[in-house]
Amino acid sequence: MSDTLALVEALIAQPSVTPDDRHCQRMLSERLNPMGFECEFMVSGPAGAEVTNLWALRRAKRPDAPVLVFAGHTDVVPPGPREHWDSDPFVPTHREGRLYGRGASDMKTSLAAMVVATQQFLQAHPTPTSAWRICSPPTKKAQRSMARWWCARPCKRAASGWTGASWASPPR
Repeated sequence: MSDTLALVEALIAQPSVTPDDRHCQRMLSERLNPMGFECEFMVSGPAGAEVTNLWALRRAKRPDAPVLVFAGHTDVVPPGPREHWDSDPFVPTHREGRLYGRGASDMKTSLAAMVVATQQFLQAHPTPTSAWRICSPPTKKAQRSMARWWCARPCKRAASGWTGASWASPPR
């Protein structure tokens, strides 16, 4: 089994229905820490509806280096009645060469691919000239909010070496 498939299956197995992350971000941080990423969990949202966001940064040697940013959310919408599914939505299932499960097409597979591609790149190029940031909020809405928050704080960006890399989705 590929590293990407193993990670995405582990993520799908977590019933991370909005806004409960169910440890998906912790699983990502456990993969990123050994690659030299500084992982920070930030709590945001109104009282009683707080969500945790993962910010991971791998610094470059130069403080003014550009930053490559990957962003993706870990939540899924409620799966609805179980009888509407051919298999349990939180049990990764393979049928006819396809992977089924909640988050298989949005966004857990993409997050797994980002993390494993980062790992493979850093193994081949251990001292890249750019810094790397991976942000994983639990929801799509939080992903947009984090993008706006990050872009609105030049002193925070400067302190981390962020120099204007674009987001996967533009802030609205």
